[in-house]
Amino acid sequence: MDFEVTDTITLTLKHDKRLADAIQANKNYVTSEVLAKNIEFVETNSDGEPLSFDDIETVIRLEKNKWKTNEKKEGQEFAKEFKKTSFYEGMDDANKKATDVMAEQGMEAAIEHMFTDQQTGRKLSYAEMRSMYG
Repeated sequence: MDFEVTDTITLTLKHDKRLADAIQANKNYVTSEVLAKNIEFVETNSDGEPLSFDDIETVIRLEKNKWKTNEKKEGQEFAKEFKKTSFYEGMDDANKKATDVMAEQGMEAAIEHMFTDQQTGRKLSYAEMRSMYG
């Protein structure tokens, strides 16, 4: 599966009580590290890859989440409202342009914009994008 740094995923694991307890206790950390919107435990997971560690045997499956139509609209509405604030006026030109793209075209277009060098069209790494947009 081909993942981009902007993707979010659903992580599905074959249920194991020790694993489920450990992930639940550290859910915020785990979801942020793997960009998971959801972590699901199932009794059978025949579509995944076997994984064994510390006497735990499970099966893991990663699925790329698709953008939902209402998320695009929410991104647009947020950006349109944000442009009315004094915070927008204090932004540098690169961040203003990204906000403009989000307001006009939605979240997905804004992310694509931020991960593309505007002069060459080259895809930017996560580090390069962060150095431009903070």
